[in-house]
Amino acid sequence: MRLEILRAQIMANGLYIKKYSGTNYFYDRVFIDSIKLDSIPTDGIPLFMWDTEDIWSNEKVLGSVYCGDFRLKLSFVQNVVSQSGKSLHDFIFRNDDLEDYFFLVILISGNYEFSGTARPENISANFNYNDNDSYYMDIWCFGLSAEFARRVGRAPLSTLDFPNGQIKTFEQYIPFHFGGLTSNTVLINLPSQSYKNRLANYGNPAGVWAYGDFFNFINDKSSISRWEAFRELARGLGFSYEMYLNPGSEVTSEPEFIFNIFFLKDLEGTEPIRIEQVIKHNQELTHLYAKWLFLKYRSLSRDGVDYSSGIFISKNGRFDSDADQNHNQLYPACLIYMNGKLLSYDEGTGGLINLYKDVEFKEYELKQYPYSFGSGGGQGKLYPLNEGYSGGMAYAKIFNAATGSGTNIDRYDNKPIQRYAIENYKRFLRSYAKQKILELPLDQTGITKPWQNVVLNDGGGDEHYYISSIRDLNLFKRTMKVTLIKYY
Repeated sequence: MRLEILRAQIMANGLYIKKYSGTNYFYDRVFIDSIKLDSIPTDGIPLFMWDTEDIWSNEKVLGSVYCGDFRLKLSFVQNVVSQSGKSLHDFIFRNDDLEDYFFLVILISGNYEFSGTARPENISANFNYNDNDSYYMDIWCFGLSAEFARRVGRAPLSTLDFPNGQIKTFEQYIPFHFGGLTSNTVLINLPSQSYKNRLANYGNPAGVWAYGDFFNFINDKSSISRWEAFRELARGLGFSYEMYLNPGSEVTSEPEFIFNIFFLKDLEGTEPIRIEQVIKHNQELTHLYAKWLFLKYRSLSRDGVDYSSGIFISKNGRFDSDADQNHNQLYPACLIYMNGKLLSYDEGTGGLINLYKDVEFKEYELKQYPYSFGSGGGQGKLYPLNEGYSGGMAYAKIFNAATGSGTNIDRYDNKPIQRYAIENYKRFLRSYAKQKILELPLDQTGITKPWQNVVLNDGGGDEHYYISSIRDLNLFKRTMKVTLIKYY
């Protein structure tokens, strides 16, 4: 046996590889077998990408969410057997005529946990005896949130039964949205602070609900997946999400995963990690940002002008609109002219401000869904689109707040929702546009995953960042490279 090709190993709490028949872990899995390794080669994770979102590339959509992936390199010489007694080689490559199968891979090393799925096309091996790199296999693993997105993406929005007249709080709606799709292995984790209480300083609503009527106004829900709707809801309400292992379940045949929903504003109240030891330090600014950021929640086009309900902010200013836009009641509105190039705010007396796209403002795009009132009469501040030539509403517009007092209560106020959402997007403003790329010692930072709160002082006082990505994580050299984004 060529034992000389078994390179130095690093110990791990455990590398768990589980085999299933089926096409998706959260859809149609059937457990087949599993194997556990207690060590991996020192170069076993040469490539690793644990990203949250790419907000720096001109090739990407602002605020796009990404799922981390990683590559494992394993030696066939390792003396391990699977639960059913198979060698590592047979466990991976002999599949007993399975038509569809995949692997769930979980690596736990210290405080670090990486989980992902791999399919046959993601695995390769080198059996050349005269090759220094022989008797190894490579496994590319893709993050579990991507697997969950594929599962939820199979279900159309029309499979949700949300009758007219019914209302749901944020805390009620989110589990409802994923009902029947978690396959008993996904735990939905919601923020400890209620969504209503979050809006206290942004309009102080007495209640905030998703309305069944507004949900049913949306046309052609059979062409919209529940994942697309959830993603648009996250963008419109301003929350983020991540998925990670439910600790302790890795030893079972069907591990559980936590789908965690949170707001970036929550990081301000958490104990930050203070970075004091840095191996390498780089800083970048980006031309992608603009002075103003715009979110559109509802639009109506007439005579070449888009009369929008929405909000745009800079570091020191804010303009927002939730206009009725019924017949002649078009103001106040966020007006968009010149094929989307010019944005202004108008109360009906003339534009108060004019901004040019990509120079002075950038839009954080919310998909506008066409709607009609075939399911019932118009409510609140949503009126027929036949007043104009085109338009629609963001999915987040199914949520509305009740504000006011006495007999003057507005049950369909969207402004508190807009104002809180955009507070979570200040990192997209030019005044906050700072990125740090650091190489750090693995054992001295306290960093274990993305989205953690970090404080860094590079000579100008404490600044607050969140961890946007972790890459080049080297368990042998005990180093890693992180990207930090300033968020307030």
